[in-house]
Amino acid sequence: MSMDKNLVNFCKMHFNEPMLCMFDVARLIGVGQDECDSYYILHYPGNRGVVWSSAVGHLFPLSGLGKNAFTLLDSWLSLNGAPQAKKFLNLREPHEN
Repeated sequence: MSMDKNLVNFCKMHFNEPMLCMFDVARLIGVGQDECDSYYILHYPGNRGVVWSSAVGHLFPLSGLGKNAFTLLDSWLSLNGAPQAKKFLNLREPHEN
């Protein structure tokens, strides 16, 4: 199964941005795939850490909030254990991270 180029491009375009995933805010740090599914790789604040979330669901970029709100949210994620990633992750199996 090859990686969906649109998914990879979306994730690269929004790398390190705060995203709304269901009802939670997380930082998008990469994209992953296993034999069954494609995933967003998200870094949640607090104890949740890095999570592979099925790309069947939708992510909503929060960059449209305006510069002040976006910067505040980005800082909040960093201060609560989800700092910006140093590199974009493009992984094939969940156990690689």
